[in-house]
Amino acid sequence: KRPKGFSLEGRIAAGMLDFGAGKMVRLEAIFDTPSAEHLAETPLSADQSITLVDEDHIRLLATVLDTPQLRWWLLGFSNHVEVMAPAGLRREFETMSVAMAASYASGQPRTRLKANRP
Repeated sequence: KRPKGFSLEGRIAAGMLDFGAGKMVRLEAIFDTPSAEHLAETPLSADQSITLVDEDHIRLLATVLDTPQLRWWLLGFSNHVEVMAPAGLRREFETMSVAMAASYASGQPRTRLKANRP
């Protein structure tokens, strides 16, 4: 039964499904074209725009909530996305990328797992 005054669109617009509150930001990201094919069918926002950068990349612009869910979603694309803006989010991804690269640079795990561990 739908509660009186309930609006799913209103809840979504308020960030109810984005795993936390956040402020609205203008996301700009460059995606490998195959990785971003779904964005035309399922836009991130009403003002989303997608433009061709070259034959292999698209540029996404969309106003979205700056939440942990946004970071999780972007991280799912791995090296197939580059965050361009907002500047703070780009810096976060730069810092995270450098730290991840350092973890793998030696070719050896940081810790040794016991062979008998389940």
